[in-house]
Amino acid sequence: MKPDSSVVEIAGRKIQLMQGGLMQGGKGAPVLYLHSAAGESEWSAFHAKLAEQHRVLFPMHPGFAFSGGLESIQDMTDLAWHYVDLIEKLAPQGVSVVGFSLGGWIAAELAILRPQLVQKLVLVSSAGVRVPEANI
Repeated sequence: MKPDSSVVEIAGRKIQLMQGGLMQGGKGAPVLYLHSAAGESEWSAFHAKLAEQHRVLFPMHPGFAFSGGLESIQDMTDLAWHYVDLIEKLAPQGVSVVGFSLGGWIAAELAILRPQLVQKLVLVSSAGVRVPEANI
């Protein structure tokens, strides 16, 4: 399944967005995939598998691929607020979030800011998550 690719405006930022899968219905909430700092911007077999049963939203972070607006992002909290704005525009009922590396850090921050927008959370090799008791 080939995704749709477009540029959407989120809080004054033009963001590259791929989406595919079940646009209506499906199992549960849409899935928001947040990529790593490597900036992977290709729809992969992983995304296609998710899209068999879910609507998959795959935006590029500000400053990656064709997404702009990095100059207005000062820290991780700003980036998490960016995704609050994106969810409220594209899936106001909430999403399940899969975050990989940098995307996992953003996903965790997002879940802290607006837990009511995050129905399920999957963190894969997340950066930035600190557990003092882990002593690492």
